[in-house]
Amino acid sequence: MNAHHLPGHPGLKLLRRGESMTLGFNLQYKNVQQALSVP
Repeated sequence: MNAHHLPGHPGLKLLRRGESMTLGFNLQYKNVQQALSVP
């Protein structure tokens, strides 16, 4: 029951890594959309 007393909080690290991955994916998606919209 004292899992939240563990140092490091692996869940938080995983969440942050997921956020950065999602952010990178969104940036790549925008670049692809821009490249496709160029005549």
